[in-house]
Amino acid sequence: MSKFVQIRRDQVVTISPCAQDPAYWPDIVEVEDDDPRYVAFFTKIQAILAGLPDGDAGQTSTETPNQNADQQP
Repeated sequence: MSKFVQIRRDQVVTISPCAQDPAYWPDIVEVEDDDPRYVAFFTKIQAILAGLPDGDAGQTSTETPNQNADQQP
């Protein structure tokens, strides 16, 4: 599925829901879901929404498995 994104300095800066008039938005282009620029942008958005530092979007918890090992019954 394609996306319409605004590219500046070879990075996605915004996502648009549809194609835009190039007279007003010359840097809106259509890209596929696997475009590396779109993937990098979306990964950062996921990290921000999850409240995690950049690059840790896949991590869901800051607790390590053995963090509370000494408290086991």
